[in-house]
Amino acid sequence: MKKINIKYLFKFLWAIAKHIYDRMRKLEGIEYEMRLHECMQCEHMDGTEEPWEHCNVCGCHIRTKASWKSERCPRGKWYER
Repeated sequence: MKKINIKYLFKFLWAIAKHIYDRMRKLEGIEYEMRLHECMQCEHMDGTEEPWEHCNVCGCHIRTKASWKSERCPRGKWYER
């Protein structure tokens, strides 16, 4: 069983709170695909099998985080409008 990192847990809970405050808006289409592409090319991706990839910086599930409009890349790699 994998040990839970408390820091990542708090970051995830904060992301959920922001997502709810943002009325749970999601990105679709090209914006989502651009974010996901940046994540897949990033040196901080943990290398787990698709579709379970996680970011080693924030600990978030990449496909979920990239789809939430309220979220930002912790390394500033996502193009923001």
